Amino acid sequence: DNDNDEDLDDVDESKSDGTKETDVDYDNVLNGTNATDVDYDDDSLYNSTNSSDSADDDYDDDSLYNNTNSSDSADDDYDDDDETEDESAELDKNNDKDNDIDNPNDNAIVDDEPEKYAEWGHWKFYDGSKDIRPEGDYCAEFPNRDIPEDKFPENAWQADAVYVNHFLDEANNLISRAKEAIYSEYGHGKPLPASELVKRSKMFQLDMLDFSKGDKPPPAKSSTNGGWTTKKSFEGLVRRLLHAMMTNDTFTVVLGGHSAAAGHGNHFLQSYTMQFHMLMEPIFNRLGVTLITRNLAHGGLGTLQSSLGSRSIYGDQVDLLLWDSGMTENYAPAMDIFARQAILGGERVPVIWGGLPTVLKMLNEKAGVDVGFFGTGFAGVPLTLDEEQVETLPFAAQYLNCDRQRLDLCNSPDNRFRTKCWIDRDDVTPPVTQRDHAASQVSWHPGFRNHHLVGNVLAFTILDALEDAVSLWSEITVMQGHPLPDENWHVTDHYQQIRANVEALRLDPSERFCEEYGEKLPRRICYTALSARTEFTPRAHPEQNSLTMLLKPAPNGYLPHLEIEMLYEGPDVPNPAMQLPDGALDVRKIVGQRRLNSLHSSLTRRQEFINRMKSSELSFQKLKKKPDQHVSAANDEKHLRGEQRALKANNNIVPGLGWTVDSMPGFCDGTVHGVCKRLPDSDCLLSGHMDHRGGILGDSYSGWLVLSVPNVKHGIIILKLDGWKQPINPKTQDWTSENNGHDGNARLLKEPYDAVCPDFAFDYAVDGGGIVTLDRVEYFEKLKHIAHAEDLFVILDDENWEQNQQERSVELGIRFRGCARKNPIKLTHVYWA
Repeated sequence: DNDNDEDLDDVDESKSDGTKETDVDYDNVLNGTNATDVDYDDDSLYNSTNSSDSADDDYDDDSLYNNTNSSDSADDDYDDDDETEDESAELDKNNDKDNDIDNPNDNAIVDDEPEKYAEWGHWKFYDGSKDIRPEGDYCAEFPNRDIPEDKFPENAWQADAVYVNHFLDEANNLISRAKEAIYSEYGHGKPLPASELVKRSKMFQLDMLDFSKGDKPPPAKSSTNGGWTTKKSFEGLVRRLLHAMMTNDTFTVVLGGHSAAAGHGNHFLQSYTMQFHMLMEPIFNRLGVTLITRNLAHGGLGTLQSSLGSRSIYGDQVDLLLWDSGMTENYAPAMDIFARQAILGGERVPVIWGGLPTVLKMLNEKAGVDVGFFGTGFAGVPLTLDEEQVETLPFAAQYLNCDRQRLDLCNSPDNRFRTKCWIDRDDVTPPVTQRDHAASQVSWHPGFRNHHLVGNVLAFTILDALEDAVSLWSEITVMQGHPLPDENWHVTDHYQQIRANVEALRLDPSERFCEEYGEKLPRRICYTALSARTEFTPRAHPEQNSLTMLLKPAPNGYLPHLEIEMLYEGPDVPNPAMQLPDGALDVRKIVGQRRLNSLHSSLTRRQEFINRMKSSELSFQKLKKKPDQHVSAANDEKHLRGEQRALKANNNIVPGLGWTVDSMPGFCDGTVHGVCKRLPDSDCLLSGHMDHRGGILGDSYSGWLVLSVPNVKHGIIILKLDGWKQPINPKTQDWTSENNGHDGNARLLKEPYDAVCPDFAFDYAVDGGGIVTLDRVEYFEKLKHIAHAEDLFVILDDENWEQNQQERSVELGIRFRGCARKNPIKLTHVYWA
């Protein structure tokens, strides 16, 4: 299965003895992990089939929570009678296609059945004074866009009381509509008696914990509501949302996790992060914010390979960072470094959501990190009883929560999954027969309805925070005037305090957090931000952080490059597997209905996406160039240093000709707009999944791989090397010696498969130092096995680096010898600080 080459490791997600069970109980998946946090149960996020009691019973629970939603009927928002004929004409005049919201599955959000959703109301706000607004981005010159209130231009919308008051009114109405629509998806729409309104509020209600008063995170499986957070953490989320609205900024949500989180078994767009995005994007758009959501999960892996280079791989402007990797990485140190590196390396300091409760509690108590935890939302999912009764349930609620006697209905792949691998089209004919449905539809991969529900849980959390943000904005400016005072929304001080606290953390390894890695890796990784380059996909900004950007070319100009191309580009045709059936409620259409082209339009987000695609196209055009034409993005004067290609002062180290780039074509950034991995040999071209374990593949004939690592400031360089089941290096096919007997000035060929021979040797050199040679035993002593598929080689660890020299580029070379074409090894990541 080409969509799931990472699910080769699903064997490791099921049982520790290496055997594979396709009917394994989801509860037993954790039996093969090295779990140290027994209070964490990863299946709690998705589990629907092992519930013995009806979710309806939860409504009778004595511990009812206060309803944080508006107690007034949303019907109040549906009345358009206050819109005069003149205003309506003005709204229609301003209405144009530029305000449509991009959607991979429907070209526009404009409702083709206006009467169906008319009663829900629509976004009515527009800026009647937009001609006088200042031009340019007046927030950009201030750190973190924290413009002081007295620096807003006089005619800025933020200082216009009429504008802001009307905007906040419409924002509040929009948030109420969205919440009501989500409830209605599960059969809990108004009108309802007061007692039922209280019951339904439990479905997405967040528990507010206070660790200082002895509160403990509830067991994950008991979180059948919206999850939990702390009061201060929630206020931190509200602050970030206010900041995004006040400055018309981006709000970025990123997920790291395993195959279930990636959405394997489903289409990529059915994964819960993409479901969240497609619901929330039009709402953020109305609020003047560009929502960016990245699903950067990998099948068969945890998060460590990405966490170590978080700011490069997950991105350095993350607002909400999600962890969902309990099946493969139920290990406190790994989850801890996931959070710490994101905080240390980012321009922003994200809220950490999901993960091991012990780690979240520690980070919150010791460093003031804003944290929270997913619930399941199952408190409001009606029970599926049998084949006839299920048809009476709303589409989103069917086959989610089955009666104990009919678990077969929820377990059936036909009911859990809804996929289609190809839709015939005139312009593309797949060379490979396409599957009937996506692969990996196994028991531990949740289906599309589970993903949709988790997406709604996450969306409801953000909607609650937006509701508080709008309410706070309104209450304060009523009393103090506009713009909103700095102390309510500026983020710089908040970021700096949390980052300083994390930098100061020095825990004992016996406490089983990040410092435990200090036995194998530099302990400084727990308080020093690392950068990274990789060929793993997906990743944020793939055109900027490719491993190939570090490579130095051979004397003849040859540089390893991507040689495969996508079968086709451009949008896919609409896929019926991802379209709602007739009669199902379309929440996205409800929240996306609009009547105008306001200041808060989609043009900025749209242009950003277009620019990104243009940039990536240039990058991929470079990668498609022939070796003698290829010019690396890193080949500036610092990188090449004139014509000398050898490692400084060591003419024996010359870049080799036998290295192969294993990566994915397309724009693999983990977003709803990503177009990636449409390979000619794929048997499910519409899968949409982007996760691939790429790298630069070499063997004993490949010669030296020479890299220039930029901006080394703290004296740390770590390589991730993968020799597990690597294919034969195609570049050295038919070769019989290193570089096939050439000195690097001749031009050569390209193109198939194995783990290390007795004569294996590994050479490396750093910055003009001598060549260090390790035999097989020495190599594996220095190559540290950190976790499954996580083998790290510390090339440089100099604690005195900063005292002895300035931040600079460091050149390093690596070479494998002694095994001919056997046992190829892939360099997948370079980390440094």
